[in-house]
Amino acid sequence: MRRSLFICMLMGLAPIFGMAQKKKKSESDSLRIPKPKFWYLPSAARLGVDLTNLGSSAFNKDYMGFGVSADTDILGRFLIAGSAGYSSEEFTNSTFGYPDRDDYNRETKVRDKVSGYYYRVGADWNFAFRNKDNAVLAVGFRRGQGKFDEELDYTVQQDIWGEHTINKKSTDISASWYELNVSLKVAVWRDLFLATVMRYRFGLDTSGGSDESLNPSYVPGYGRTRESSTSAVSVSLMYRIQWKKPFKPVKKEK
Repeated sequence: MRRSLFICMLMGLAPIFGMAQKKKKSESDSLRIPKPKFWYLPSAARLGVDLTNLGSSAFNKDYMGFGVSADTDILGRFLIAGSAGYSSEEFTNSTFGYPDRDDYNRETKVRDKVSGYYYRVGADWNFAFRNKDNAVLAVGFRRGQGKFDEELDYTVQQDIWGEHTINKKSTDISASWYELNVSLKVAVWRDLFLATVMRYRFGLDTSGGSDESLNPSYVPGYGRTRESSTSAVSVSLMYRIQWKKPFKPVKKEK
C-alpha cells in the first residue's frame, strides 16, 4: 500500500519537475544572443574625409592635400580599415631646417617641393564593439605605401663666384612603412562620427626614382625621412552606412 502511494506521488510530481527544468533552460537561453547566420560578415561601413588635411590646406600656403578613410566590421570585434590621400608641400630654409651658411661669405638658399599619393591598409581590434552607439576604441596596425616626386633647388651666393644654382628632380619614388594606431570614433549626430587617430610610423624604406642621387627628404603620408620614426594625430568626419544588424554577443551570467 505504501509503495503504491509513493509511486503515485512521484507520477504526480513529474510534470512539475519538467516545467521547472524547462523554465530554467529558457531563462538560461535568454541570457545570450544566438549567433545569426553569416554573423561574421560586415554589417556596416564608415566613409570619411580628413579634416586635418583640409585645415592645413586652408591655413598653410605652402601645403595642399586631402585624405579619405574607411572601415568595416568583421567577426564582431575586428575592423578592416584603410586611408588614402594626396599632398603637395614646399619647404624653404626656415621651414625645412637648412640653416643659412656664412662660411666663405656664402649664403645658401634651399627650396624643396614634394608631391605624391599614399595609402594605408590594416586591421583594428575594437575594445568597444558591444557599445550600443557603435563607438570605436581600438588599437591597430597599418602598412603604408606611397609614390611621389621631389624637386630640389639649391642656390649658393658667393662674393667671388656669384650666384650658383643646382636643380635636381626625381620622379616615381616609392616608399613603404608601418604604423601602430590608436583610434577613437564617436557619434556626434545619428550616423555621423568624429574620428581621432594617433599614428606612430616606423620602418620607412624608399626606392626608385628617376634621379637616384637625390635622397628623398620628405614622404607624403609619413613625414621627414631623417627621422627613424614619426608620430601624428589626424581628425576625420565619417558617415556610417549600415545594411544589417551587427552581432554583439552578451556575456552569459553565472
